[in-house]
Amino acid sequence: MLRRICCNSLLLCFSLLLFAAPGGAQTAPAQSSAPSPAPQVDPKVTAIAKDWLHRIQTANVDRSQLTEQMSAALTPSLVQMVAAQLAPLGDPTAVSFVGSATAQGITIYDFVLTFGAATVNEFLGIDGAGKIAGLRFIPAQ
Repeated sequence: MLRRICCNSLLLCFSLLLFAAPGGAQTAPAQSSAPSPAPQVDPKVTAIAKDWLHRIQTANVDRSQLTEQMSAALTPSLVQMVAAQLAPLGDPTAVSFVGSATAQGITIYDFVLTFGAATVNEFLGIDGAGKIAGLRFIPAQ
């Protein structure tokens, strides 16, 4: 389902593809008394997340890396609007992987981007062919 979402005035949030598990069913993870290890992700995925933050900030979108649906949704005016919100933040001082989930053939990666004056969550969806199927930036809580 394609949708655009606007958040608070501090940072415009946008969502090009809403990710949901089939049937909306979710299960709670088993509780454990032992601390869980920090999640890890392939460094290539982290590089893609950083690259796409930069691409959006500079309005330099490489449509060959996008799924057909994502390419159609990511209009030039939308890119310009989001670039205007993200560009002033500059480069993040830290990029932390939070976790991932797979739904409907798309793996959604969650990163926390720390900037000097803001913290932003980036959700990056990658399909089985390695194409970007979703991208979402929201202010961190």
